[in-house]
Amino acid sequence: MELSYDEKIIQSIDHQMILQLANHIHKSKTILILQASYNHNIISFLSEILTGMNKKVISINRSNTDAFILSNLKEVDVVIVTSLTGKYIIERKNLLDQVKVPLYILSSEEIKGHHCIYPREDIQLFRSYFHSQRYIYIVTLLIHYYVKNSIF
Repeated sequence: MELSYDEKIIQSIDHQMILQLANHIHKSKTILILQASYNHNIISFLSEILTGMNKKVISINRSNTDAFILSNLKEVDVVIVTSLTGKYIIERKNLLDQVKVPLYILSSEEIKGHHCIYPREDIQLFRSYFHSQRYIYIVTLLIHYYVKNSIF
């Protein structure tokens, strides 16, 4: 029997990395999320979930200036960045190198030198907008599940 797309996503992700992120979120008071405009709805959903767990969430469009982003880094405990292609991480390397708290990247592939949540096998992430958004949504649900249930 062939797996559903959601099942393929769940099987392809390194759950240990999500557990690490969940642990950091659990210990954190304030989380900064640098998001792309294309996944605003899903990140809003994650923000609502985390806010319901008494976490302060700062969600910023990653196209903002370095100065604006850096000004919001001062009081955060963990940073989450969405960059499916990894291009943003390369382009903003100097900015991200200034982050002194745990930084996690939701991506389509491993990005060396970073905590990265990515599928370890081809799940045709870029086949359509639906597939890439579904991937971020499933990761969001897993983060919620692990934090809510304190599974570390």
